[in-house]
Amino acid sequence: MTMQDRKPSRAAARYLAERGEDHLDWAQATLDLAREMLASGEVKSSPDSPDRITSEPYPWEVSEASPEQTGLVPVLRRSLESLTLDQ
Repeated sequence: MTMQDRKPSRAAARYLAERGEDHLDWAQATLDLAREMLASGEVKSSPDSPDRITSEPYPWEVSEASPEQTGLVPVLRRSLESLTLDQ
């Protein structure tokens, strides 16, 4: 089923409607901006991708070290391995 075949979500519509007109105006403005971003090429969609995310990562996603890189995971792993169940 493609996105074009899907009907609008009543649950999502109810969620938005319950938040009032101001929230609906904000959501519409956000959708309008998203359409402008697609039209200008600033963001590219990828209908073949299951998660459809094709944007470049944010700077902190590539600049911050993961636990594996900082050594925290190996230290915790060694600590857990040193424990025994009969202590």
